[in-house]
Order: sequence, then C-alpha cells, then structure tokens
Amino acid sequence: MKAFVFSRDKLSFEVLERALRDDDFGDVKLLSPSLLGLESVGDFGVASVVFLDLDASDAASLTRDLPPQVPVICIGSHESIKLSAGIAKHILRKPFSKVQVQKVMRAALFEIVRLPQREAIANADESVAVNDLKRRWQQRLDAISARRSELALMLTASTDQLRILLQKSNGESLDPATRLPNVVFPMNHALIVDSSEQNARQLMHSFAAKCVMQADVAEDGQMGWNLLTTGPYDVLVLRWELAQLSGLALYNRIRVTERLRFMPVVILSSKVQAQDFRLLDEDLAVSLLPLPIGDKALSGALSKVVSNAALSREFINDLMVLVREIQSLSSANKYDLSPKGRDYDELVTNALKIVGDRFLDEANFEAAEWSYSAAWRLGDRRLSLVTGYGKACMFLGKVDEAMRLISVADALAPRSVERLCLLGEIELGQRHYAEARLQFGKALAIDPEMKKAEAGILVADALEKQESSGEQKPPFDQFASYLNLIGINLSRAGQTDEAVTYYESAMYFVHNPAQQAKLWFNLGICHLRARMPVEAKAAFEQAVKASGGNMTKAAKYLADSVDSGEKRPSLDFELM
Repeated sequence: MKAFVFSRDKLSFEVLERALRDDDFGDVKLLSPSLLGLESVGDFGVASVVFLDLDASDAASLTRDLPPQVPVICIGSHESIKLSAGIAKHILRKPFSKVQVQKVMRAALFEIVRLPQREAIANADESVAVNDLKRRWQQRLDAISARRSELALMLTASTDQLRILLQKSNGESLDPATRLPNVVFPMNHALIVDSSEQNARQLMHSFAAKCVMQADVAEDGQMGWNLLTTGPYDVLVLRWELAQLSGLALYNRIRVTERLRFMPVVILSSKVQAQDFRLLDEDLAVSLLPLPIGDKALSGALSKVVSNAALSREFINDLMVLVREIQSLSSANKYDLSPKGRDYDELVTNALKIVGDRFLDEANFEAAEWSYSAAWRLGDRRLSLVTGYGKACMFLGKVDEAMRLISVADALAPRSVERLCLLGEIELGQRHYAEARLQFGKALAIDPEMKKAEAGILVADALEKQESSGEQKPPFDQFASYLNLIGINLSRAGQTDEAVTYYESAMYFVHNPAQQAKLWFNLGICHLRARMPVEAKAAFEQAVKASGGNMTKAAKYLADSVDSGEKRPSLDFELM
C-alpha cells in the first residue's frame, strides 16, 4: 500500500506516518502541495490513499487533477475546512490522532470497492424468472431470521423451558430422561489451548456446567494444532499468547482449513483489548474474553460463537441453489436480485459470504463474485468479505480490482497470512518477483510453517530464473502455462526432485480445474520419465479427478499398465 501526503506541515505528517506504518503501509511520502509535487508521483498505483492539506494555497487546484479512483482524505484547520466545503468528503481536522486517522482511512478506502455494473433484462421470460427469484430470496431470508430467534431462545432457556420449546417444534412429548442440553447446545467435545493450569481447570468446570461431555487440553499452539487435525471438536478456547505457535498463527491455520472453517472459537487474552481485536469484525464465530475469566462471560461467549457458527452453516445449501439459479440466467440483472429495504442482518450477510467461500472452493468464480457483492449490497463491510471478493476477482482475471480490494483489507487489518499470500500471488501473476517474495516473507514471519508462502518464494525464484534465461515464454496473461513450462523444463533436464517440488508448489497458484489437471498430468509424465510408476499413477488419478473425468490422455495412462512407461521411446508431449 502506498500513501502520498501533500502538505508542508511536518508535524501532521509525522502523526499520519506513524498511523500508516502501524497498518503496514510500506510507502508513505511527503510531497509538496503543488502541481509540481503532483506530477512527481507519476503512477499512483492501486489502492493508494492521498492526504491533501487544505491549508495549502494550491489545494483546490490539486483536487481537480487527482485520479478519481484514488480515495482522498483532506486534512486542515477548522477555517480551511469550512472554506473548502464541497471539496472535502473525508476530513481530518488538525490536530488529529492515530485512531482518528485509521477510522477516516477505513471509510475512504472502502470507497474504492466497486461492485459489478447492472445488466439489462433481455426478455419477458427472464423478467418472470427474476421476480420469482426475488420472492424466494425473501422467503429464505425470513426463514433464517425465524431460525435464529428459535435458536437464541434455546440457548438461554432453562431445562423446563427447553422441554416446552422442543415439544412445540417436534409436535410430540419428550421422554423425561432425554438429555436436552446436548440436543440444543452442540458442544460435546471441546479443546482448550492454554498453558495455564488454573485457566484450564476453571474452563473444565464451566464446561461441565454447560454439559460439555469431554474437553481436551493442549499446552501450546503446536500441540493444539496436532489435536485439531486428528479429532473432531465442537468448540475451541484459545489463549492468544502462546509458545511455539502463536494464537494468531493457529487461528489463521484453522480458518484456511475447510473442515475447521466454521469452528466456534473463544479467545482468551490478558493483553488484547476488544476495541483493538479486529478479528471480531471479521468472524462472527469468534469472541474475545479478557483474563481472568468469569463464568457468566464465558457462558455468554460460548452461546454467541456456537449459535453464530451453527446458523452460518445451516442455510448454505439453500442459498447456493438460489445463487446457481441466478447464474443460469443469461442476461438478467443478476446484481440486482438481493432483497431491498431490509435492515442490516449480520447473520444473513455472513451466510452469503460463506456461500461465496464455498463457490470459490468449487472454482465457480462468477457465482462467488455475485455472492460477495450481494452481501456487500445488504450492508456487510467486514474485511473478510472484501478479501473473498478480491479472491473472486483475481480468479476471474480482474487483477487490478483484486489488488485494490485485497490491499484495502490488508491495510485495515494487517498480519493476515491469507491476505499476505494473496497479495504475493497477485504479484507473482504480474511478474513482480521481489514484491511477491516480500509478501510471502511477511506471511512466513507470522507462521513459519505456512506452506503456501514457502511455495510462493520457491515459485518466484523459479519464474525469475526463467525470465533471466532468455528462453521463450508464454504471453503475459497465460500465467498457468508459464508455471507449467518451468516444470516441463526441469523434468526434461532430468531434475526430477526439483521438478516434483516445483509442481507441488505451483499447484497453490493454479485455480482453474482444467489447468490444475494439466499440472497433474505433467507431474505424472515427470514421474514416468524418472521410472516412478506408482507416483505417476497417483498423479494421473489426480489429473482425471481435476478434469472431471474429461482428460482422456491421463485416463489412457491409467488404463494402460503404468510400469510400461520405461518402454515408451519418448515422453516429450506434456500439456501446456
């Protein structure tokens, strides 16, 4: 992220610089508030922020020459702001604090989030389909609201009240021996990651009161991660200050692992304050508790994160069906189907955001983009939504928009390894290898075992080496083919180990299933060339799977005896 400050006020600049550096702005420049200073900037770059000092005599003329896609924050005295009415949209009145800078900057940066343009309805038949989908959206969102109210009652009800509620919903009497709390409060197995024995004992006591049947304890972050990957847990209580693997690193791993993506998490901290804990704006299934812990506060936090996580999961399938139907419309106004006139509902928009995440997993990037934009139109301003929207744009080839979106999110909530890796991936695609290594390096500094970041640095080095070799390379927009070419060259040169490691790393940066299938196929050829039939067979199976069964060449190798590969006179026919 870049920031340019057009001012002669060095004191104000120092406050701005400190605030921006805290938010990981890598380039903050003080420039003369004149046309000459403006011309010295050249390319403003994506997702830049401009601070303009209204006390400068040339301020009014500068605003006319600033690029419209760059958010402008005006700073100045009370008098200059008053005189500049109509010029300044985002204002910082001198003197200002770091907190004020970050608050105004958030509002300004969000202005560059642009949704897709509206489309015209092509014919009467599609108009009918649009109206039907609008009605079904309304019904589905009403159902979410009703289910939320029902779950909220169950989470706070006494045992007798629960029995009455369940009898009404089931239409039948319940056996008095029925274990009601387990039915309505889905926490059979909890994991506590905290090195403090006192905290662990208190948590175990509180869990027993909540009828949690089993709770395991991990003393450090790495032990906690090992337990999470091997056993099913319904809720995680995580100490933010951990040895070996920090709370932030462990949380990042959880949220990028599909099986753990919706896990409710209660975070304990003796240092972090709620107003500074930005994950609360990102994830509805997270709650922060200051130490020492109170039973009432813990119970409330558990109820909140468990209910939010359950509701986020509950309506995903129905919403995905609706979004697929919207995408099937040929030319209707797909971006105007979100219900209008509703109050902001964080659980509804959260469900839409998660639907977008699911579509990304399925490589349905257009549907993902629609889901994120629908949540935005309904009022969601969480940075995780902006991140998802940026991902969808990146996978659709809208690189500039993706960089702008993800950079905004990273500037407002830095130190997310997911966003750092995405920024690195965009820089890779743009062939900016030094910048890519910088972003991946930042991710590794947070989590030294972040595999995608390790892969990114390896791929950046390989791409840069290929660039310097002077060999012919695919066109700029064929990034996947470029990645493929390097693996082919390594394999044909007999560097099998290097080729295999490279291919495994390149997989992180190819998202189209058809292109992934080509990578897997070429990896299979690499293994055959090295007389490794078992590994080749596994790679060809992955190629067939990624292609949806449509890659006939890989299927033919599987149908043949793979160990016959050593009899083939030539294996120089990899797919580009």
